[in-house]
Amino acid sequence: MRKVSFVATFLAILAPWCGTSLAAPQEIKAAMLLKTLANPFWVDMKGGIEAEAAKLGIKVEVFAVESEADIDGQLKKLEDILNSGAYNGIGVAPITATNLISGVVKANKSGVPVVNIDAKIDENALKDAGGYVIGFATSDNYKVGAIGADYIIKQLPKGGKVAIIEGRAGDLSGELRRDGCRDALEKNGKFQVVDVQPADWDRQKALDVATNIITKTPDLAAFFVANDTMGLGVLQAISNTGNTSKILLVSTDASDETREAIKTGNMVAVCQDPAQIGATCLNILVEAVKTGNKGSLDAKPAERLVNANLVTKDNI
Repeated sequence: MRKVSFVATFLAILAPWCGTSLAAPQEIKAAMLLKTLANPFWVDMKGGIEAEAAKLGIKVEVFAVESEADIDGQLKKLEDILNSGAYNGIGVAPITATNLISGVVKANKSGVPVVNIDAKIDENALKDAGGYVIGFATSDNYKVGAIGADYIIKQLPKGGKVAIIEGRAGDLSGELRRDGCRDALEKNGKFQVVDVQPADWDRQKALDVATNIITKTPDLAAFFVANDTMGLGVLQAISNTGNTSKILLVSTDASDETREAIKTGNMVAVCQDPAQIGATCLNILVEAVKTGNKGSLDAKPAERLVNANLVTKDNI
């Protein structure tokens, strides 16, 4: 009895000096770097990430920059996250397809798994730089555009002229939405895509771009817009030019402010599920940390698509 008591006492004294107990679960702390919390889409994603973290019993910190124009600032935030050494895994939603590549490569060299959130990194450029991610989750952005086009086709059976407002030039998610819409309209054969313009995910730029398009195309029938921030700018342009009942507007995301416009019948939106996209990415990351999967140049990243649907005044 004395021996058992002595051993138990010795182990109890020794335990605090031995780090984590063998029986204790691994404490996971993740950093999720989004674009900007000035956009409701990313606010909703932050909420989904934090709710999933609470469900999983892990720690998560969500970071973002002030605007989607702060390309260098976002890379600096990623470097600060890495330099802190405080995180087992990192999620990134790059502002452009290439602005975070050097940070991802640095994470790879440090053995920190990286998951790509929603806005896809240029895979070829990343691989050429010697980098990789362990997984990716987003909406099927090409299908998002196709859903928008399908609504336009059904509402305008005789066809007509359509303009497309994409995000930042070179941003893959915006380009896929653009292409999904344009391809479906052109396949139908009754529609002419008269203009495709970037507006950098910015409301004022979209207002200006849309105003110019309407001015030079007075018989324009519809707009497809790659996100709601720009969509609300286009809505203002339609109103300012006296075309509220004449030009159909299909946006993307169905944010709270957009939903108010949808209720009045002034627009519709293809609704992604940013909360679920964020939660899905966090799950991919946590699984990688638990299994020790740090990724490699040769490994195929896990890819998961989250469904989108059309929101109209009839189903809101």
